[in-house]
Amino acid sequence: MKKILSLLLLLLTLSFSVVACSQDKNETSENNKTTVNEEDKSEKTETLKIGAIPDQEASVLNENMEGMAKYLSEKTGMDVEYVATVDYSSLVTSFERGDINLAWFGGLTGVQAMNLVDGTEAIAQRPRDEKFHSVFIAQKDLPIEKLEDLKAKNDCAGQSAIAFELPDGTMITGKSSSLMDAASAAILNAVKHFAKINDEILLISPVILEPIMNLKDKTLQSKNVALNCEEILMALSICAATNPMAEVAMENLSKLKGTQAHCTNILGKTDEQTLRKLGIDLTCDQVFPTENLYYNE
Repeated sequence: MKKILSLLLLLLTLSFSVVACSQDKNETSENNKTTVNEEDKSEKTETLKIGAIPDQEASVLNENMEGMAKYLSEKTGMDVEYVATVDYSSLVTSFERGDINLAWFGGLTGVQAMNLVDGTEAIAQRPRDEKFHSVFIAQKDLPIEKLEDLKAKNDCAGQSAIAFELPDGTMITGKSSSLMDAASAAILNAVKHFAKINDEILLISPVILEPIMNLKDKTLQSKNVALNCEEILMALSICAATNPMAEVAMENLSKLKGTQAHCTNILGKTDEQTLRKLGIDLTCDQVFPTENLYYNE
């Protein structure tokens, strides 16, 4: 079961103080009066640190958030600093520790931050965020029609799944298999939808897939033989040289920009970066699909 991207949230936990200090007292020897030098009073303002989920290319995100920091500084008169984070979870952790005071979160990370930090408040969202909604998607052969039917169900244990909400509102899903991971399957399903290609048609020939998988398994001794997004796209591009359907699918990859996605587990770093490059906004459940400590390398 998956939750498609909830509201993207901008969360605030701001604590700053203006402190008046340094009052110099001068006693006179004649009348023992105390005077205060008002000119020695000073104000100290803490730096407001802001952050954002890394859902864009680092250079683009840095430029946007540096601009936001400058804007906030001009409007408030405060020192504002953008603090970059490497992934979604590190932003939540930095927010919890107080290293970041104001953050642009996704749906899941927003809920996590609210649960971890008392007094956290959502103060803004984009107009299009009001249209986001959550859905549960069940395989058609499962006897699940309402939420109560989910009780005691564990049919998806050990299997990763992802759902795309395309810019036109269409829902596309993908699940992991021995051939490819969930994100790769969803990408292929999505481009088939855009190109109006029948689901039964294979875009990538087994003749192409098998040598790649054998290379990963026997030569590279990879822990995970299933192809990731980058590998699947390379295989698709090779097939496009001789397969007109694959060529049409490649031409439709650009239509993925603006897609909202949610995965039932944390994606590997390669998949996460590939989805970002395709313009897909991603959130993930904070669950690893494997106990392999090197999963994200």
